[in-house]
Order: sequence, then C-alpha cells, then structure tokens
Amino acid sequence: MFQFTTISLKKIEKLSYKEFHNKNTGAYVSWLNNDITIINSSGLKSLFTVIEGVFGVTFALITLSTYHWSLTLTAIVMAFIIILAPKIMDRRLQNSNEALTKENEQFVSQVEDVLSGFNFLYALFALPMVTQHVKKASLDLKKANVHLTRTQTIVQIIGFTGNVLSQVLLIGLSGFLALHGFVKIGTLMAVGALSGNVFNNLGNMSTYLGSMRGVKPLFRKYDQLIPSDRLSKEKNTVPLAPSVAAIQALNVSFKYQDKPIIRNFSYTFLAQKKYLILGASGTGKLTLLKLIAGYNTDFTGTLSLFDKNYQDLSQQTILSRILYLDQQPRLLNATVRQNLQLLDHFSEESLAQVLVETNLIQSLADAPQFLEINVGEDGINLSGGQKQRLALARGLLRHDIKIILMDESTSSVDAKTAAKIEADLLTNSNLTVIMVSHTPHQENMKLFDGIIRM
Repeated sequence: MFQFTTISLKKIEKLSYKEFHNKNTGAYVSWLNNDITIINSSGLKSLFTVIEGVFGVTFALITLSTYHWSLTLTAIVMAFIIILAPKIMDRRLQNSNEALTKENEQFVSQVEDVLSGFNFLYALFALPMVTQHVKKASLDLKKANVHLTRTQTIVQIIGFTGNVLSQVLLIGLSGFLALHGFVKIGTLMAVGALSGNVFNNLGNMSTYLGSMRGVKPLFRKYDQLIPSDRLSKEKNTVPLAPSVAAIQALNVSFKYQDKPIIRNFSYTFLAQKKYLILGASGTGKLTLLKLIAGYNTDFTGTLSLFDKNYQDLSQQTILSRILYLDQQPRLLNATVRQNLQLLDHFSEESLAQVLVETNLIQSLADAPQFLEINVGEDGINLSGGQKQRLALARGLLRHDIKIILMDESTSSVDAKTAAKIEADLLTNSNLTVIMVSHTPHQENMKLFDGIIRM
C-alpha cells in the first residue's frame, strides 16, 4: 500500500500546472486518504483472506478425493458456481465504489472550503454555515456509503446461498454413495465437516473477490493521471544561452472556456530590464504572467524564452529561469529554513544574507533564531508581509532565476517596506522584472524601462 501511495504521488508530482488544477486539492486529499483506505480494506485485506481460503479449500478437496472422486468433482463444480455467481454484481459494485469515492472528494472539498472561510464567517456571525455545509456533505456521503453497503450485502447473500446449497448437495451425494456401498456410512460426518470447510471458505472468497473487483475504478483514476510531455520528456531540457530578449511574445492569444482573455499580444521584454503592467481587472494581466511562467500552455501565437520557443522547452527549463511570485504565497508547515531550502541546500551565509535583503531580519546576527521559527500551517505564524517576503527570498536564493514575475507581490507589506523591496529588485542589474500592480509606488516609477497597459 505504501508503494501504491508513492507511485500515485509520483504521478501527481509530474502533473503540469493546468493538469493539477483540473481538480481542487480536496479531491487529491480524498484520493490519498479515503481511497487508499477503501483499497486497503476492500482490496488488500481481501486478497490475503482469499489466499488463506485457497489453501484451506485445496487441502479439503484433496481429502475428499480419498473418499470418492465424485465428491471432489461435485465440490469443484459448485466452487466455480459460487465464485462466478457474484460477478453479476461486479458492475453495480464498481459503480457504488466509484460513487463513494466521488462523494468522499466532495465531502473533503466542501469541508476544506467552509473551514477556510472561518475568519470571515466568524466576523459576520455566520458560523452556523459551517454546520449546514458539513451536514449536507455528510448526508450525501452517507447515501453513497449505504448504497455500497447494500450492494456488498447482496454479494454476501449470493455467496451464503451458494455455500448452503453446495453443502446440502455434497452431503446428499455422500449419503447416496453410502446407501449404494461406495463409501462407508461414517463418511457422512467427515464429508459434512470437509464440505463446511470448502464452502464456508468459498462463500467468503466469493465475497472478498467481489470486493477486490469493486475497487478497480479507484485504480483507474490514478491511471488517468498522465503527465504532459513537457514535464516528462527530459530530452526537451535544453541549455539557454544569454540573449538580448528575455521574453518575446508574438501574436499571443489565450481563451478561457471560449472567452478571449488575451488577443494578439506582441511585446519584447529585454533581458535585465524592468517592466510594469497596468490595466483594469479582467484585462489579462495575471493571465499574461501565467503564460510567461509556463503555467498555461494552450495559447496561440509564439512565446520565446531567451530565443527558444516555449513549445520546445520542458517545464523544468522554464521554471528554473522564471520565478512567479503570487499575491498569496503558499508556505509549508515547517521552519523558515526548510521553506527557503526546499530540496536544495544553501550555506548559512546565503540564507542570512537573503533574509536581510528582503527585510525579514534587521541584521545577520538575527538569522539563526529566525531560521528555526516554524511558520505554521500556510504560514499562520507570520504576517502577510513576512509571507510575501519569505516567498521572494526563496526565489532570490536560486541564482539560476533570471526573470521575476510579480503579482501584487508586496501588497501585504507596509508602503515604505514594499517600496524598498521593489526598488531593490528594480535596481538589480542581473534580473528581468515584470510586475503587475494596481497601486505602483510613485518613487519607483522612474526605475521601470517599460510600462504596458492592457
């Protein structure tokens, strides 16, 4: 089961931005929790019960053959009937399991959604909505559980009926053989005990085999997680030579659900230059940033990174050069050090320096203590400004980053600190900066090399 979970996570690791966001995080949590539990209880445990039953049935059949061959033959024929009969319920069992896993996804998603809104519900005296939403999701989940249990019960009834009829038939056959002198009368007791062993095991096996077949839809969900070629094909990882143009867009257009968001956008962002994108909500500013970051790939036109067409580049190549700073950065429930390093390793000097550069600490001497602070779930132990600066520091540590995309990335920081952080980036001669801001700081306007109005 651990191996199966690992394989599933490996598939999720390789999903592109768009592929991952086809589902919400609640669905993946349900897959890796509720679905794994179902597979474990209905699949893995059933498998070991079936293996145990196979040995018991085999030895009992061998023993029956010592009395008379017809007893063994009859037992084998009935065994096939008992095993195959519940298959008529396979489709219904699979549908029930599929319905349950979908309701599990919905339950986790709805609970996550309503609990994430605790703060504003609390402020507006609307906390009873938490109970309402969770209760409704629970009732839907209960219906799916009841339907699955009812279907499993029918499978058990089929197995039990076959078990009883088979034992009666085998004991009746042994009585017939005894009356005609083929076996001794004492064989009746032995056959009764052995038939109980055979058909009790077979009855249980038919039920457990049905349960095992019922979890097939759960496995198919993971099989459908097929990573895109841009993530999985390492041959697309090509070196990027220095170029005058960092990002070049030529007639780039993008639609969302057939609604045009960007139309025929053309622009050249020169390397090491600084750009400000302005425009009203809904004009495609953030969409453009996500196109440049490589998150959205189904655009038309041509987009190039250091003279290399995006379609020829792997996601790894793009992400290794571009840092997208979200307005609401995500942090791991771990220390500041772990949130900075992730899978890389940086020296204490580098970590301390970047903390000073982003105004997370006042001096290098403060670094050791600050690095060991646990940020809490989604950075709850830090202020909004500290979270944004920590996300920025995480990117600045990685020297391969040549382009920084900022989506209101200092909006949670006080105006003075935000202006300083932005000024530090805008005067960094090694970086290309493309910034979206609704309220740019006037003292920094002269630092931009180009202003784009969407």
